[in-house]
Amino acid sequence: MIRHCPPGRGHPYEPDDEQRVPLLPLLGQPVEIRATSHGTLTAAEVEWAEGGPVEMTDLGLDARGRRRWTASLAAPASATDLRYRIVAGDGSSRTRWHRAPVARWVPGGGWTVGEAGSVEELILDPALSSRSRAGRLEAGSLSWLRSGAGVHRVRLSLRLEPGERLIGLGERYDRLDQRGNRLDVRVFEPYKR
Repeated sequence: MIRHCPPGRGHPYEPDDEQRVPLLPLLGQPVEIRATSHGTLTAAEVEWAEGGPVEMTDLGLDARGRRRWTASLAAPASATDLRYRIVAGDGSSRTRWHRAPVARWVPGGGWTVGEAGSVEELILDPALSSRSRAGRLEAGSLSWLRSGAGVHRVRLSLRLEPGERLIGLGERYDRLDQRGNRLDVRVFEPYKR
């Protein structure tokens, strides 16, 4: 039996042995397919719609005695769906077909500035085209990670005044002031199971 669970355990920073990395394939970027099988399987390959079969590399046994496999697929050539399955070398086992939207970064979108009590609130929206000055948002820095399934992430740059600090961005163990760093901030609930 071959095991492949595209989202893995769902942890955004700790991929496991049975997942797709990245979970959301990006246009022009390779995709790693990981799987496990019983310990006696000697070969496996990924069949995918965009290309021929790709042989998987045997990474040896894990602590449970399951064989670990990996394969790297070339960058998806179009922003449609990536479709693939994993097949045992002897044909004795296969996964179901997996499908994932392919995303790309799209510049643009816009924002509005609303009132939230006594505080101004910046509201980002990929459907807007506002280019008015919006406080600390750097002009031209707004872009959206989009696929046929919708918007997945937003990317932007903030302008800080000299001497200002940037703190309070979740668990960071390198330093308190994150000014000057490029940060990936994701909402993640580790206790969801």
